[in-house]
Amino acid sequence: YWSDVSPEVTSAGGTGINVTVSGEGFVSSLTYYCNWCETDACMPGDFTKKTVAVVVSSTMLACRTPKWSGALMAKFWVSSSAPVTYSFAWNASAPSPMICSSTNGLDCTNGMQMKSNFTFLYSWESVTPTAYSAIGSVEVLFRGIGFLSCPSSYTCNFTADGITEVSSAMLYNDLNVSCFSPYWPHAPSMSNLSLMCGGKIVASSASEPFVQFEFLDPTISGTDPAFISTLGQPIFITGSDLGGQVSGYTPDPFNVGTVTYLSPRIK
Repeated sequence: YWSDVSPEVTSAGGTGINVTVSGEGFVSSLTYYCNWCETDACMPGDFTKKTVAVVVSSTMLACRTPKWSGALMAKFWVSSSAPVTYSFAWNASAPSPMICSSTNGLDCTNGMQMKSNFTFLYSWESVTPTAYSAIGSVEVLFRGIGFLSCPSSYTCNFTADGITEVSSAMLYNDLNVSCFSPYWPHAPSMSNLSLMCGGKIVASSASEPFVQFEFLDPTISGTDPAFISTLGQPIFITGSDLGGQVSGYTPDPFNVGTVTYLSPRIK
């Protein structure tokens, strides 16, 4: 029988974390499996995964967690390569490949309740920055866990007043996804920024479907020089929220105040 699995919470990204299963009577002549399903009944059509367990000793198994894209609150159980007959209290059970689970070291005291709860983590914890020029092109970083579990590609959706601009996102690893803010040709406003896996929203750890992202209105306060040569020369445009880095100048990314522009040569 098996009595405990640890840890019971891990990333849905399948990052190779080992879980250990405690119990009694494990033998090397059998092959054991760690099983996960998104429902207790585990009916056809439910998302399920199985990985091979290593027999560490007669009292311990070890297995790797899978990449998981089912319901985050899942069920866990142990099975073997050969059916085994157990006695539950005064009732004998039919042979089953499912290994009986136990509590308090007593064989099968919980009867046919062979599954335990298991939680997969897939969410974002923070987003930076959350405000930038409407000109766009700043990298927006989502930090979280489980990002490798997405079976599709990521996008960032910026939505305000019924208008949505979509930006492709880059998956760095299980903990980080980023995208670049789009050019926002609409009235500068507060938008709802959602991280999407295919057509599904990736929520925050607090179950929030979006974070607010503000598009700031670029303003120009002056140019230098005021008069230029017909041969062309650099013009320094000053203002606020003018966008990203231009011509090697490194401005404050949250309040860009100077942009260098090369005027055309007039023939």
